[in-house]
Amino acid sequence: MNYQYEIALSFAGEDRSLVEKVATSLRRRRVKVFYDKFEQAKLWGKDLYQYFFEVYSSQSKYCVIFISCHYVSKPWTRHELKAAQSKQLIVSSEYILPVRLDDSQFLGLPETVGYIDARDLSPEGIVEMIMEKLGRKPPRLFRGMDLGHDVDPLRSSLAQMDPSLFEEICAEVLACFKYQTAHEEPLASSALSRNARIGEGWIRTGVFFDSFTYAQELFTEIGYGVDEDVSRVLGQETYFSEGGTTYQLIGPSIVVVHSFVESVPASEDILAFGARSKNDSITNVIFFINESLYQWTSYFGAVDSSLRQMGLNPAVLFLEDLAYQVLTTEVYRKYESQLKWAYKSPL
Repeated sequence: MNYQYEIALSFAGEDRSLVEKVATSLRRRRVKVFYDKFEQAKLWGKDLYQYFFEVYSSQSKYCVIFISCHYVSKPWTRHELKAAQSKQLIVSSEYILPVRLDDSQFLGLPETVGYIDARDLSPEGIVEMIMEKLGRKPPRLFRGMDLGHDVDPLRSSLAQMDPSLFEEICAEVLACFKYQTAHEEPLASSALSRNARIGEGWIRTGVFFDSFTYAQELFTEIGYGVDEDVSRVLGQETYFSEGGTTYQLIGPSIVVVHSFVESVPASEDILAFGARSKNDSITNVIFFINESLYQWTSYFGAVDSSLRQMGLNPAVLFLEDLAYQVLTTEVYRKYESQLKWAYKSPL
């Protein structure tokens, strides 16, 4: 049977802080979850009494109820439970999944019904129990990260990728890490292409306003207040304060996207590029290299060693790094139908 929701959450408003963490984690794992805050536009103007009854009685695969002293005393939660019980009455398998938040007595459920105790579990622990109930596989982790897909990074790699698609995905990745661009130029007309035709792509100068996971060790957290280098790069006074809305201010940084590789930049051009970066007070340089069309094993050594000798902090990421280290779940899902994978022999 196709359900509108895999999980419906029933709870009292006083317990929202815990339930919201559970709901957010479930949605991040692509579970179809009914949680009122996720449905505000849909609920606007509806007869909630009738709509909630349908959600909890027929539109959900499981109903998770969070039992507390607040839950047992609310008319709306009693209504939701009655709806859930109307389904439990006609199905032979479990449907109502209770989570205890305290020791409150609740007459609506038999004492023999199994439950889990939130006092013994973190919100993520509750989510793991729900995922197991749904029969979902645990997320495949690679270097501690959820890739958002089941491709084995030791046996598969991204196949040839069109340069325009590579550039588009790189831009999406930067947006995920809140990269604000102050200046952009084509790679072909940059300092890296003065003495040799190296291919296509672009170079952006800007600032990360969220920690860039793969290369975060390159950056130093900037103290509170106005940051002169960032202000100069963005062309406006830029600052942040503790508890403000800009999280951890990172940068400034240069991002080079080499989407069509004809050759590695000449050594003198790398040095000229590095000197210009230093003159602009930018020391962090990140390269995204689409090596799927042409293999240039010397790219990393040429760029990394030259720029490090100048006192710069380079990070060189090839196509496989993009796939397994910085390609976020959201970006992967957006481009899933366009990505092709090639089988690779086990290491």
